[in-house]
Amino acid sequence: MTRTERKRWLNYELDVCDKCLRAVCWWGIFYCDDYMSAGLVKKKVSQLLKMGREHKSYLSPAMIYKHIGVRPEREGRKVADE
Repeated sequence: MTRTERKRWLNYELDVCDKCLRAVCWWGIFYCDDYMSAGLVKKKVSQLLKMGREHKSYLSPAMIYKHIGVRPEREGRKVADE
């Protein structure tokens, strides 16, 4: 991953559970105790990594792509660049 791609990935905003602040809860992998009444909030990948509430592998570009269909490291690139 290039420096620019890493910066895009770290600045990418994910929807996460507003109760536990974990993407894996919102994606339905590991639900928190309050998932039934949870909403969502947007957090940058860098913020989520600093919080350390889930394993960093769940916040990898590949895992994000698997669950939401977006490649965060390529977000904002022109189609011709791919």
